Amino acid sequence: MNLYFSTEEINLLCIYDAGDRRKTIRSLRNMKRYLMYDEDELRSLTEGAISKLKNMTDAEFDELIRENTSDFFDLDWRNTTNGQEDSLWQRKHRFT
Repeated sequence: MNLYFSTEEINLLCIYDAGDRRKTIRSLRNMKRYLMYDEDELRSLTEGAISKLKNMTDAEFDELIRENTSDFFDLDWRNTTNGQEDSLWQRKHRFT
């Protein structure tokens, strides 16, 4: 299935990516609970992204995230504050 995600939806997915499709849907639903009554545009954007996520496979989700974050995670940023070098990818996924 080839679903079109807008740039805004992709940004939302990258922010709330929880490691897999189902967890990301849960993360987006949780975020919606904290929206203010006047944040209709963000609510609509989130609902659209959730709807599209529900209609895709886990493999399609993985590919979508990989395509849209590869440039970011290919950067070789290092964290040496704890005496060991952890890549940004390792830090991001340590707590998910």
